[in-house]
Amino acid sequence: MNRQQRPITDRELRAWLAAGAVDRGVGEGLTFVAGATAAQAGKASWILRYRLNGRSKEKVLGRHPELSLRDARERVRQDRAQIERGIDVAAAKQAEKALILEVPTVQRLGEAWLKRYIQPRYKHPEVVARVLRKHINPVLGPMAPPGVQQAHVDRVLTRIVAGGAPTVANDALRFMSRMFRMAVRNHWIERTPAADFDLLDAGGDEVSRDRCPFAHGSGTQEQVRACQPRHPAFSGPAPGVAGDRGGDLAGAAPSGAQRLRKAASSPSGPRSRAA
Repeated sequence: MNRQQRPITDRELRAWLAAGAVDRGVGEGLTFVAGATAAQAGKASWILRYRLNGRSKEKVLGRHPELSLRDARERVRQDRAQIERGIDVAAAKQAEKALILEVPTVQRLGEAWLKRYIQPRYKHPEVVARVLRKHINPVLGPMAPPGVQQAHVDRVLTRIVAGGAPTVANDALRFMSRMFRMAVRNHWIERTPAADFDLLDAGGDEVSRDRCPFAHGSGTQEQVRACQPRHPAFSGPAPGVAGDRGGDLAGAAPSGAQRLRKAASSPSGPRSRAA
């Protein structure tokens, strides 16, 4: 008869490390492992132990205390779902690392991110792959991930918005943020270059057409326009906001979105598609 395990607490983890080397399971194959030296320094590894095709396997999930017990359990839940489908998650991780090391470019990083996070979970992963292929890779693809700066991310977003696709710019920003966060977690880069961007730097706030009562043209021109996605390039800055990122330093070079907005506000500049 199976007995329900009492939940392990962070306090108990610290006590295990204080006692010296440790190799203890906390449920579902999740194991807390530390040698004597690591334990003395308060460090340990989270390891997932599982069986696949009759063979014992191990996958290192992350380091304690950087990876919390709660997050380690969540990673186990995600990996277990793939193991049940016959996927060897340890081999997949090694293949992912090899892919990055083989050609250390943003394009390779995107391929690894797609394979690990998008293809197993999304019903239509080709939609994400298309944004990478058409909009992100032409600018960032050949670059090494550590060399990507904020200006490069801004260039991707500016090109998309200039092409009249602000909603795609929002998607591209989300995908770049997640892709570079994966690189940070795996210590391929120290900091994501997309960290300081938000939707105002991309395609602006999106309004659901299903929630907006005037989305299908039933209201006045102003009401219908209010239901369209807004972007800084097609409207002036909010009162009291110094720039796209809410506090640009005086004299700083304007971002691509700021330049587009300035051109849009000029009497001879481009006019909004919604106007």
